[in-house]
Amino acid sequence: MEEAVFSPPIDEGRWVRQGPRSLESGHTSSQVAIIYFTPKIFQVPKPLKESKPDAYTPQTLGLGPYHHLRPDLHRTHQKKLAQISLFQARGGDSPKTQFFSQEALRRVRDIEPLVRVQYDKYLDLEGSTLEHIFLLDSFFLFDFLGLYKENMDVWKFDTGHKEVVKDVLMLENQIPKKALEEVGKEIGLFSPERDTTTKMLYAQLFYCFCKAHSPLKLSEWACIDGWGTHHLLSFMYSSIISNRPITPEEEKLQDPEAMGVTTRRRIERALSELRLGGPSMQSFLGTPAVAKNKKQERKTRVISRRVIPSATELSKMHEVVFRVLKPDEGIGNIGFTRHLEGEKPTIHLPEITFRFDSEVILRNLLAYEAAVDGPEPLGRYVDLMIDLLQTAQDVAMLRQRGIVKGDTVSDGEIVEIFRGIGKSGANPTLWSTTTRVVDEVKSMVDESKMTVLVKNWTPMGF
Repeated sequence: MEEAVFSPPIDEGRWVRQGPRSLESGHTSSQVAIIYFTPKIFQVPKPLKESKPDAYTPQTLGLGPYHHLRPDLHRTHQKKLAQISLFQARGGDSPKTQFFSQEALRRVRDIEPLVRVQYDKYLDLEGSTLEHIFLLDSFFLFDFLGLYKENMDVWKFDTGHKEVVKDVLMLENQIPKKALEEVGKEIGLFSPERDTTTKMLYAQLFYCFCKAHSPLKLSEWACIDGWGTHHLLSFMYSSIISNRPITPEEEKLQDPEAMGVTTRRRIERALSELRLGGPSMQSFLGTPAVAKNKKQERKTRVISRRVIPSATELSKMHEVVFRVLKPDEGIGNIGFTRHLEGEKPTIHLPEITFRFDSEVILRNLLAYEAAVDGPEPLGRYVDLMIDLLQTAQDVAMLRQRGIVKGDTVSDGEIVEIFRGIGKSGANPTLWSTTTRVVDEVKSMVDESKMTVLVKNWTPMGF
């Protein structure tokens, strides 16, 4: 596994200069300071990385300062430069296509202090280096996301595309949304002339990509304006945990144009005019960018005591049935019902689809969730699934109920994925709907055990 490119001793002069620059950015109110000066892109903790290095360390593509400069990823760096060269050649002398012009660099330089503080580790890099990294990598991300349309068939992606997808969604490979918004304006993707705005970054580019690859259903409305979103992985996470039916009052507040056909056509037309997401990007993804190192993985799984029985045990011993939630219901709607007349105890779970990239995505979503403050609803959900899916037979049962989907990953492999991830160790004092469900199921199981004990108890004679 590659070491980080930044290591002590640091350049003290650069460190001193960067503090005042961030304060000169113009964002000085207490509210804005909290938003901008709280890290949003984190390095994965070493113990987590060591459990499965390939799931957290980019193998083909470095995006952003944590991995962009790795020598073993230089080949894809050259390919990214080639993509920009093609873009510039197509645009002739247009200022919008002169990618490393002084005007383009100035636009990124203006936001460099705000972008720098999005990372949880000090970046011992010159401002000019970061400017080039964000220009190059933001352009690549637009070109890559431009491939995605509604309802894409990801099963047909070739090997190179699949490897890049995994790297793009790794926590340490995220690009701050502010950098993407500014570069999108610079290349003319978001412009008054095209009637396109930065909202389309979330409502179309982020949304179509995340819809294609998310293991869990996304909310169609919650994050389309970018509020609460800090980068691509953050958008997927927020869209997963906020998936629930919207109320009539909320629906009135939604922008009907945000996800409409007209809006989609505008951004698709802009991408087409700029030739982003076209044949050159497909060629880029045609073969794996670098040969993967097949190192022996050191697996250190978290061994945790089960809180509730497995799915088949609950079914056989307690007559529990499992039902899939509606598409507009997510992990916040997980429920358990019992004591309903004519109904057996029922656990309601969201649909989850396993593809080639699902394990990497789940691991990095969980790493992101663990790095920010909160009740860790996704971690609670995974903990529940670890308990329920102890064997391939458990997976087969939930597959029959339409809860587990995906034909390319076997039932046994799904068990190993959850077992390999391990339990989250989330703070038990932080409440979530899944916590309530686990508590209620455990209570039912305990009551049943007590009933059996009482029934089989024989008083001792004296």
